[in-house]
Amino acid sequence: MPERPDPAEWRAGVDGDHHRAMRQVNEASARDDRLDSVMLPVRDGVTPARRR
Repeated sequence: MPERPDPAEWRAGVDGDHHRAMRQVNEASARDDRLDSVMLPVRDGVTPARRR
């Protein structure tokens, strides 16, 4: 069985560049009236979007 990650290391990753970039994409797609988007609770979250 794989070792569980150290919570402090995991938290450091949450605040990283990748997290900020994904948050910006999700916020931009939520604000864009030309798109329909939804966040699915799969793994780290999947956000499909389509043009209206």
